[in-house]
Amino acid sequence: MHRTFLCIYFMAWYFKLYIAASPSPDSYKSTTETMKKLFHEDHYDKRLRPFHKGPPLNITIDMSVVHFGKVREIDMDFSVDVFFRQYWRDPRLNHTLEEPIFLTGSYRNLIWLPDTFFLNIKTANFHNVPADNSRVKIRTDGQVTWSSRITMTANCQLDLRDYPLDKQSCNLTLLSYAYPIEQVDYFWKDKDKKGIVILEDEMNEFTLRDIKTRRAIVLYGTRGSNSDYTHLWAEFTFKRRLGYAFIQIYAPTVLIVLLSWLSFWIAQDAVPARVALGVTTVLTIVTLMGSFRSSVPKVSYIKAIDVYFIISFFFVFGAVGEYVIVRLHTERKLKGPQKENSIDMEMIPLKQDNGETSPRRCEEDDKSDNEKDFERSQSGSIGALGKTRELVKFAFLESDASIVDRVSRILFPVAYLVFNIFYWCFYSVISSEGEKE
Repeated sequence: MHRTFLCIYFMAWYFKLYIAASPSPDSYKSTTETMKKLFHEDHYDKRLRPFHKGPPLNITIDMSVVHFGKVREIDMDFSVDVFFRQYWRDPRLNHTLEEPIFLTGSYRNLIWLPDTFFLNIKTANFHNVPADNSRVKIRTDGQVTWSSRITMTANCQLDLRDYPLDKQSCNLTLLSYAYPIEQVDYFWKDKDKKGIVILEDEMNEFTLRDIKTRRAIVLYGTRGSNSDYTHLWAEFTFKRRLGYAFIQIYAPTVLIVLLSWLSFWIAQDAVPARVALGVTTVLTIVTLMGSFRSSVPKVSYIKAIDVYFIISFFFVFGAVGEYVIVRLHTERKLKGPQKENSIDMEMIPLKQDNGETSPRRCEEDDKSDNEKDFERSQSGSIGALGKTRELVKFAFLESDASIVDRVSRILFPVAYLVFNIFYWCFYSVISSEGEKE
């Protein structure tokens, strides 16, 4: 009996809640009548702004960035996907409903909407899949919120002097097209939070470093007809990541330069080998330089990557020019007292078994002292460290190579190392100073 009573009680309570939660036909009818009266032409003229012939209408702006697209150097622009929201008060839309009125994008033309536009936009798209991605919210006190999702491509004047070690700043500029500041004024919402919320800042080539917003009054018009308009700027600062540049630019360039130095260890008589190596490295670095010209715009100033390419090209070309100097130096030495040397080295008398002497070339004496020392070091019983030390000593100091080759083996690597230290320190200082500003 007690269980039956509880079941009946809970069923009655649930039925009562269901009836209370279910909208009655009267509630639909009252809301419809209120909206008809609110948007009727006799009561509401959407051609006139709120506070017509009165104080300027204050419109507050904020944005939520869904994600950033590409920053394109060739086209000088960047892409961004945002939720764009505008807030203002329209006293003609005060209503007595218990909840705010929500209108989808297809009904937004029932009320007056601001003609806000982005000044530096190239292209923009409103999302409408599967439905129009916008809405209008009208509170009981006439406070209106218009929210829409927009994907836009905006102009961005890139400064490529430090490319690819650069930092870029791109902005979005918005204002009213028809209404000067005496009619409509704009402000950023939540000045402490800059009025912009980042939902996703991951990018392929850049890292978002900073966001700045500001407001200014700009004069527009012609002679005799000038008006002030409110400008709102949203500035995004991006720092380029170096991973792609290291893999695709700097590492191949350094390897090509190192490859060109191998000719210093090739015998000076191996003309085809040294010439082929020099020409190949020169053509390779020229091709590498040309491949990256197509990825950046044609500008009238020198970029950081141009400096690195040009200096590296000089080192590669210098290795080819060094072989020319080696040949000239060798030929000059051979034009010396060649006759006296040939007479002294012609014959050396040696005794035979019958007691007579016969002329014979002394092959062992023809060996240079450096070769004897190297062979002696190889035949000796020394450890691996000692052998490595002797090999490095022979390769850089005691080989029979030309003095020009031996000097180049040390001079070229040291000079290129100094250049790299100066290059990276210089652009690191510039980057750090830019971040402080």
